[in-house]
Amino acid sequence: VMLRPPEDGRLLFLEAVIAVRGADPHGAVARIDEQWRRAEGSLRGPTIRTLRLLHAFALQQTGQRDTAKFQTLVAGAQPARLDDFLWSTKEWPEFEAFVRQNIPA
Repeated sequence: VMLRPPEDGRLLFLEAVIAVRGADPHGAVARIDEQWRRAEGSLRGPTIRTLRLLHAFALQQTGQRDTAKFQTLVAGAQPARLDDFLWSTKEWPEFEAFVRQNIPA
C-alpha cells in the first residue's frame, strides 16, 4: 500500500515498514531501491541506519540474505549500538530478532 510519492525519507521509511509488516517485502525492497537517494538526502544518523536494516530485513524476507547487497546494507548500519535501533522494533518481534542478530550489543 503506497500512500503517495514520498516527499522525503520519513515517508519512505513508513511505507517500507507498512509493506514489510503487510507481507510485501518485495514491494518494500523495490520502493527503497527507487527512492534511496531521496532518503539519503533527508534522513540522518539513526534513522538512515535503521532504514538500511529495514531494507536488509526485507531482502532477507525475499530470500536474498546471502547477497553482497544484504551484507553492504548491514555493514552500512554500523557503527551503531543495539540501543540505537530498539525504538523501531517495538511491537515487532521479527524485526527485533533480526536487529539483535545483526547488530552487536
